[in-house]
Amino acid sequence: MIKKIILIVSLLFSLSAIAKDVVWIVGGGYDLDSSQAQIEKNVSWVADAIKQSPPTNDEREINIFFSDGDAAAKDVKVWRPVDESQSLLQPLAMIYDAGYENGLEYRNHKIKNVRGSTKRSELEPALIKGFSALKKGDRGLFIFNGHGSEDKTNTANNKIWLWDRTSLSVNDFAGLLNKVDNSVPMRYVFTQCYSGGFERSVHPKAASTNELVNAPRCGFFAEAADKKAEGCSAGVNIDDYRDYSTYFFAALSGKTRQGEDLPVNPDRNKDGEVSLYEAHLYTIAQADSTDLPRSTSEVYLERWQPWYLRWFFAGEGRGNVYAKLANDIARALRVPTDQSIQRSVISKKRRRLDRQFKKLGHERDQLRIAMTEVRFNIRYGLEQRWPEVAKSRTDNYQRLIKNEASAVRKFIIGHDDWQKLVAGYKRYQEIAAEQLSIERQLTRFDKLHRLNKLARLRQQFQQHATAQQKADYQQLLGCEKLPL
Repeated sequence: MIKKIILIVSLLFSLSAIAKDVVWIVGGGYDLDSSQAQIEKNVSWVADAIKQSPPTNDEREINIFFSDGDAAAKDVKVWRPVDESQSLLQPLAMIYDAGYENGLEYRNHKIKNVRGSTKRSELEPALIKGFSALKKGDRGLFIFNGHGSEDKTNTANNKIWLWDRTSLSVNDFAGLLNKVDNSVPMRYVFTQCYSGGFERSVHPKAASTNELVNAPRCGFFAEAADKKAEGCSAGVNIDDYRDYSTYFFAALSGKTRQGEDLPVNPDRNKDGEVSLYEAHLYTIAQADSTDLPRSTSEVYLERWQPWYLRWFFAGEGRGNVYAKLANDIARALRVPTDQSIQRSVISKKRRRLDRQFKKLGHERDQLRIAMTEVRFNIRYGLEQRWPEVAKSRTDNYQRLIKNEASAVRKFIIGHDDWQKLVAGYKRYQEIAAEQLSIERQLTRFDKLHRLNKLARLRQQFQQHATAQQKADYQQLLGCEKLPL
């Protein structure tokens, strides 16, 4: 009997001590107009991807905070293209330069199991409580999908924007991380503009230094501290989403957002698990976006390099992962892998793309002027016949739309300048798409340059870093290489 009691007590103690993974997904805008559908879809996608990923512990807890939480008010902005051939009012919206706005709608979010809003006065206490509850053996993961801003004088003041126009700075976030037990690995993924500033949270007092806090912290960031990230569209077509989240969490879940198999296996070391670091490398290799992502260990190498080594050639870093990625991307870009030749080839390609981008920008500016004139010409004739159309917030306007919308539409599309306006809108959208494509191509060249640099830095680091610096680097890398 006593043995049974001892066994039961031992079992209960072991169950209570089971380690768990705790995930916080925070997303949304700071107000209704900034809470685009892509952010909502990213939050849902990330939550589903994590649920589909192989568990590494006996328990995984997911906490989602989104915009206004469970409030009944609308908190998501959605855009869908309007069919001009079917919509009575789209032609009218177009001549008043509201064609895009006519495709907008606002609704409440559709994310399930939301724990609360992202308003700082509500989110911060919840994070403090959750972070403080982590115990030895647990692991934490914090993910942010939303908007960020830059402090040009001090990146420790870069911010993530939260609901009701509240915010958390890098310094604020580092203070929250101090609530976590020093034995608990705390990982984070920031996907917003200027996200690289949050790398400083692995350093004491979020300082711009290579000294690390006495805790296993590491992070992944969509962009540098002074660069905007791709994403935040109000559109609902997930085929257009190429942001950091799209690729990073596809690597972890094993499927694309469309549910298809991945083009390559992200499990680089073939151990059967995809670590966050491997997901990051997969994103670098596969993403065709304007994002130039980085991790805490990579920024550590960049900060480490002594000034005098910048002029020392330590070889091309052959054999390390960054050299392999650089060569893969070089081949995909059809440029030489030999860096002595590669730089001149890329320089020529960049100049050509820069010229194309500027030419498109000039065409866009001229088109904007021409479309303004065309809209004015159509409006002038329309308002001569129906003066009420210019007073959209009046009863007369409402009566006009109710009784004569078809006649108004017929007048607009029958105007001599209507087809010019339609063609102008179409070309304007084409220019935006072409410029985005060029920006993505230019980013691939930037990515190749950065990978070459990281490859050389890794080689220099192995040759010149102190034992403590190598230990610190391995601490960051070990944290990054943990599975989800």
